[in-house]
Amino acid sequence: MSISPRAQSLASAPETLPDPTLAAAALPAVDESALRYYAAQNNRERVEAEIRRLRTLHPGWSAPTDLYTGANRANPHQDLWDLFAQDQLDMLRAEIARRQASDAGWQPPAELIEKIARKETRLRLIQASDAQRPAEVIAAVETDPMLLSVADLDVLWRVAEAYAVSGATAEAYDLYQLPLRAGDVSADHKRASVQKAVASLPLSEAVRLLEGLQASAGTPGLRLEDVEIDLARRWASDYLELRQDVAPPERQVAVLVHAVDTGPDMTNTRLLGWLARRAGRHAEALALFERAQAAVSGPAADDVALGRALSLAGLGRGAEAEQIARSNRQALPALEDLFIGLVAEDLASASPRPSDTGRLEDFAEAVRNRQSVAGASALAWYAFSLKQHQAAAAWFETALQWGGDDKAAEGHVLATLGLGDLKTAQALLTGYAPRYPHLASLSLAGPGQQKPGKSGGSGVLARAEKARKAKDPAACLKLVETAAGAEAALMRGWCLMDLNRPEEAALAFNAAMSGPGKVSRDAAYGKSLAMLRVGRSFDAVAAAQSVSQPQERRQEIASAALAQAAASAFDAGNYASTLAALDRRRLLVPEPRDLMLLRGWALIHTGQKTAARQVFTLLDRQLSSRETRAGLQELDPILIVDSE
Repeated sequence: MSISPRAQSLASAPETLPDPTLAAAALPAVDESALRYYAAQNNRERVEAEIRRLRTLHPGWSAPTDLYTGANRANPHQDLWDLFAQDQLDMLRAEIARRQASDAGWQPPAELIEKIARKETRLRLIQASDAQRPAEVIAAVETDPMLLSVADLDVLWRVAEAYAVSGATAEAYDLYQLPLRAGDVSADHKRASVQKAVASLPLSEAVRLLEGLQASAGTPGLRLEDVEIDLARRWASDYLELRQDVAPPERQVAVLVHAVDTGPDMTNTRLLGWLARRAGRHAEALALFERAQAAVSGPAADDVALGRALSLAGLGRGAEAEQIARSNRQALPALEDLFIGLVAEDLASASPRPSDTGRLEDFAEAVRNRQSVAGASALAWYAFSLKQHQAAAAWFETALQWGGDDKAAEGHVLATLGLGDLKTAQALLTGYAPRYPHLASLSLAGPGQQKPGKSGGSGVLARAEKARKAKDPAACLKLVETAAGAEAALMRGWCLMDLNRPEEAALAFNAAMSGPGKVSRDAAYGKSLAMLRVGRSFDAVAAAQSVSQPQERRQEIASAALAQAAASAFDAGNYASTLAALDRRRLLVPEPRDLMLLRGWALIHTGQKTAARQVFTLLDRQLSSRETRAGLQELDPILIVDSE
């Protein structure tokens, strides 16, 4: 297998030299200071290496015979070499400067200066690597290529990783190969080199590395079975974390299945559990996570708890899943988010589970910890359903502070109204309307109502209006059933709408459109609402356009008509038209949750899975529900809770 010229030039130091910091620079005279330093330390291995180096630089030179005897062992630069050995580089440079200042003719050994520079470059390289600045790592080694040697694997590994991160795959691959080919690298270091290569190289290159080892009948001291396990784990992790679209081949999964998994992390078992979960095999996933549960601790235990909770929820065992998430919520943010999502969905259901002591308190604490808009909204609507309007108003306000949408604003207004504070509710509505334009159509008195005394002086209309305000539309209709005039027809239309008789209401509104100014506008608006209620979107738009209407009303009718058109197109299987209608509607008003769900499914059906994933992920983070998880199940099963 060929080595790229760049990597070959950077790592061409002879393998026989155990010290990567020995330079091959020609010196005017033989500098024996390093040799004598190693001899003074009785480091015979370094002495022999230095002798070989000096012979290479100075053919014909012979090593001194007095290296280990008497006074001849004395090294005038011993103290400098001691500082170098202790990594006291600042003190060393200061001492060199002091001697040069006191003796203008004195010079430190050239070998020492070169080794100081190399050690400083090495330190800069390590600091850049630790700080994850690969460009600086590469710049450092290209300044001094002699840093690269199999004798200093820490530096070699760091540089290889920097190349891999920077996209220089060929250079990284070749550097990882060097320790595998070197005869004087231990089996443990070769194993570590392969582990690092599999972890940092692109997956395709990691596969090529294994195939190359298999084709060459392996490397002495290196078990190919271990490399296969490393690769299988890497493939599974990349697939589960969405860095790889292709699931691990069956042979890779088989490696994980058959590998002995007795380590404290139970890595293989956990990976198999997550693979089963992503494939929708929740019972199998649960069994795997429960097998790992008894053996793991720390972060691995948190991962197992998350897997168990998700698998239980996928099996429809939401209460058990919630209990695991609740008990472990402080260990892992994902578990706290899952706890919030499970409780929020339950509170929003038709029949929430009875809450034990502290359940809602724990839920509220988790919601505050995560500043969960979905959780705050769920608490608010739950309190509102129990007519606990003060608590509901407080939670709606909190949801808005954390970035809640128009539904939270609407809830805040309604909860305040439920407290009997009409003035404050109206002030809130006035304040929210500019941010959420469609709230302008929210009437705190009900659509079409007029205040007493504003009915043109008609006692019948005043009594009808009072009956309607008392939510007695039948009495309202009886009062105006035979009354004449446009205002009476308008009131009759509203009463019929309250009785859910939209077609008759449309006739009454049609008659009222002959009235003056505001009566005509209200009648056209009412007719539009009636047409929308019976699914006649285009007639609704036509009615709204028949007279001049405020911008808010035109937007309301147009957006409602487009929503109906989108739903009809979706039901007919015309998903492109669905998206077109939704896009037109979104230009008018923000898109509510139900239409965002419709958009997500339309995107899936039209093959736009990346955009669909963004929609369902956003909705699931806001409030995880069966609908959002069904969308994510279609796209990324591991990311969702799939409960029945």
